Amino acid sequence: MRFLITLFSFMEKSLTEWLELFQKSNKLPYGPINDMKGPSVSFESIEKISMLRHAAPLLGEHTQSILQSELNYTNEQLHKFIHEKIMQ
Repeated sequence: MRFLITLFSFMEKSLTEWLELFQKSNKLPYGPINDMKGPSVSFESIEKISMLRHAAPLLGEHTQSILQSELNYTNEQLHKFIHEKIMQ
């Protein structure tokens, strides 16, 4: 529902009107999206990432360590979760 309210709010003004409002705010990065191949919006205040050091973790890769370190689950509880296919 909240998404629809936001969507309808954006439909109340034209693209030109929204661009003028964002330009006046001078606080938000903005730009029209004409297609997915268009140029990206620049974020001047954010440092650029030169390279990624490693790939993203696999799904569930850190589940056991997080459950143990942050939520104090025991090895027995984790093995039970694995046996019951609650987690991998």
